[in-house]
Amino acid sequence: MDRDDEKKPEIENIRTEYREVCANHRAITDFRGKLLTLLPLVSGAGIYVLIPKQSDPHALDPKYLVAIGVFGFLVTLGLFLHELRGIQECGQLIGVGRSLEEKMGLPEGQFVQEDNYYHKQSRLTCFVNNFKGPVGAAWIIYPSVSLAWLFVAILGLR
Repeated sequence: MDRDDEKKPEIENIRTEYREVCANHRAITDFRGKLLTLLPLVSGAGIYVLIPKQSDPHALDPKYLVAIGVFGFLVTLGLFLHELRGIQECGQLIGVGRSLEEKMGLPEGQFVQEDNYYHKQSRLTCFVNNFKGPVGAAWIIYPSVSLAWLFVAILGLR
């Protein structure tokens, strides 16, 4: 057996692992993107329907708004915690993907580029790049939706 025949199984294993890393990263990123899109839309529509309108005879009794608002806040908080874990998992997958790309000789691979964009620059540039991406969006959207649900709860108290 020559040296090239010995490397074939190793290279195939690396490619298989790389495909799995790509698939997992794509799935997590897709789910996170859907949550970031749907949460404010669904919450906004729900809050609009719940907030009492002037002269609406079918308006919801305000005492229920407290429970609904607290529930919405807690669900949003739970989703935010899940999002933070998703951010961490994506970061780990980027590290693994970068390592695999380096083993395969792909100096401009997607994970190398993403890792360089988010981590291999000055601290200020890394902060700005993280803030203007999905991480920054999460830190804006989830607290904003949480505050909106707290507003609903406060409306029920007045």
